[in-house]
Amino acid sequence: MVFRLLTIALALLVLHFGWQLAEPPIKSSMLEGKMKEMVKDRGMRGEKELKRDVMAYAREKDIPLDERNLVINLDNSGVTIAARYETDVNVLFYTQHYSFRVASNDEAKQMLTAF
Repeated sequence: MVFRLLTIALALLVLHFGWQLAEPPIKSSMLEGKMKEMVKDRGMRGEKELKRDVMAYAREKDIPLDERNLVINLDNSGVTIAARYETDVNVLFYTQHYSFRVASNDEAKQMLTAF
């Protein structure tokens, strides 16, 4: 009985720590998907509105994105959105550092090297 409870507690602990480590890449993927959606459904929104919307989404999902690391490029060929951010996850005695570069398309990721 005690062995089963310890096994269940250990399994729940592993799931909890696993989620803590998996959450940042999942959120990054969600942000990239949102950027692609915003580019596709841009309408008449300008750079300020797009930046405001991306930052609002990042705050809503608790993504540590700084507005200075967000680049929006509007030109005749279309709209590109790119951002980079870093985050750390602390799990007991282990710290995992993540560095993300997300963009609305692959070419937009090249804009990130400029800053």
